[in-house]
Amino acid sequence: MSKPSSANDTTSPPTIALASLDVNQLQNLKQSLEEELQQLTQSYAALRQAEVKFSENTTTLDSLTQGKNGSPLTVKFLIIRLAMLSAKPMLVPLTSSLYVPGEVTAVENVIVDVGTGYYVEKSVDDAKAYYSKKAQYVKGQLEKLAETLNSRQAALRGEQLLVGVIQYTRNYNIPINSQRTAIAEAMQSKLSKQSTVK
Repeated sequence: MSKPSSANDTTSPPTIALASLDVNQLQNLKQSLEEELQQLTQSYAALRQAEVKFSENTTTLDSLTQGKNGSPLTVKFLIIRLAMLSAKPMLVPLTSSLYVPGEVTAVENVIVDVGTGYYVEKSVDDAKAYYSKKAQYVKGQLEKLAETLNSRQAALRGEQLLVGVIQYTRNYNIPINSQRTAIAEAMQSKLSKQSTVK
């Protein structure tokens, strides 16, 4: 009886015998790898921006509760600081270039953007914990994505080298099944070792 698969099961991608592919197939593989690398790079940049945003939110929340020397404010000083903040007018952004005047009325609680247009009121400490947790999660995802990017880049370099070898062997009439196959198999072995080491 087969075991039910779970979300945690990881299967390795199928291995392609590069030596069995012709130049056109290798060039298609190269194009596919380049497109995948571009998408992965864009995803990495987006995740990096999210990590920075979450870290900035945590820092901003820390500034509400920290004194000038970095020590936590006592409740008395926090109340005085909040009163000073609430007495100052400020500009509230409606868009990236449109603002309205406003005043801070209370800073005991903040409104947290939890995604997809939903906002939740949280205490400053709960909001800091929420953003710290989100930043740590995104950091972990960035590390995984960096590993994937490295392995795909290594595969692309190997594929490009193989195309060069095949074209070289064709230009100099080297028998297809001799040196080309040996070189391709050696490269395939080297690439698989590189991807398992990282």
